[in-house]
Amino acid sequence: MAEIWNYETIKELLYAPGLGHYFTYGLLAARKINSVWEPVEFIHDVTTDYLLVKKMEELFNRYQLYPIHLRDAIEDMLP
Repeated sequence: MAEIWNYETIKELLYAPGLGHYFTYGLLAARKINSVWEPVEFIHDVTTDYLLVKKMEELFNRYQLYPIHLRDAIEDMLP
């Protein structure tokens, strides 16, 4: 049986000197095992652009990206 991957956008509130507090978005990768979603990878602070990270989520879910490629795929999609 093939693994099923799920990607989810996670909103984060972070702080950086010189910037202060800011909202950003990360991506959580999970796989389904025995009807339970198990987190596999979480990439923090991907972008502050909500529409871009939602596009990533949609594409990664549609094409069932393996989490081992997650960092490279994110880097390739960032402007």
